[in-house]
Amino acid sequence: MFRACVWVSISIVLAAGSLMGQSTFGSIVGVVHDPSQAVIPGASVQIRDLEDNSTRSATSD
Repeated sequence: MFRACVWVSISIVLAAGSLMGQSTFGSIVGVVHDPSQAVIPGASVQIRDLEDNSTRSATSD
């Protein structure tokens, strides 16, 4: 019985640790260039989630 309790306790701790690695936040990093490779400051950028087709818009720095 003790061995089973230890095994269940270890399993719960390991499962909880892997769940903490999940997040609903992220970031996108990059540079917006024109065809001549010049940087475009203040460019409007739009991203789309392929799973639910939602979009987000932002302006580059």
